[in-house]
Amino acid sequence: MDNGWRMLRISRWGVYVPRWTVDVNGLKLPAPSDDEDSITMAYEASSQLLGSVENKVGNVVVVSDDIDHVKLGVLLSLLDLSDVSAHLSQDLIEALTFINKIPENEASVLIVVNSSPPAGCITMVFNDTCTQAKVLFLKTLSENLTFTKPSSTKLNTFIDLIHEMLLLRKAPKLLSDMLREISLETSKISYLAGSAPKLSYLLKAASRIGLPSKSLTILTRLSATGITGRLLAVMTLLESIKSSSTGDKILFVILEESGRFLSSVIEKT
Repeated sequence: MDNGWRMLRISRWGVYVPRWTVDVNGLKLPAPSDDEDSITMAYEASSQLLGSVENKVGNVVVVSDDIDHVKLGVLLSLLDLSDVSAHLSQDLIEALTFINKIPENEASVLIVVNSSPPAGCITMVFNDTCTQAKVLFLKTLSENLTFTKPSSTKLNTFIDLIHEMLLLRKAPKLLSDMLREISLETSKISYLAGSAPKLSYLLKAASRIGLPSKSLTILTRLSATGITGRLLAVMTLLESIKSSSTGDKILFVILEESGRFLSSVIEKT
């Protein structure tokens, strides 16, 4: 478990979503056109945004399904960030944990990009001169919930049920412990943001700790559009910040199938 945290500040963000769409299970999801890829989407989401950053950018963290170190170098060159410390993260939990450890006097940039539907890019700037929201608390936990899948379909179904039970037993306890640690009542939480392998996991966890039903509105609305995974997590967070009033609290949660969790409380400033 990682209990180390500090007062991260969310300063700015930029979003790029392709206009081209494809049909996936009856939903129209954004997809790159013939002249778009992860690099072009990341550039569109980041270029104007970074032009307004006032503090020196010290670190860039990229979470992507297809950007490798070669493409990362190309992107940094396009954004005129060749002299910064750059990192590729496998997932959002790893990226946010890393950013949480960066010195507060440096602006940090998080770029989250998907090239497959739902495609798009969100760029966030932390610790610049302005503050849209601040991270009051951040905690991660890792439990090994990985199972070897047998060939039998019935056994797979049974293992999936056990996995869900374990995940839903761990998640509410983590959230309750965190809220208790910072003396925050669930009734004081305005919005729930984040992602999980299935939306039902997050909604059940929210119900078990007694979150107000109105706090789920942004999460359920955006997930209904077909947005999933890391894009859903970041989009629901930013929409919650935009919809909040000063002092409102946002519970930000990421649940992964492997048993890794991230929970955070973020306050609108």
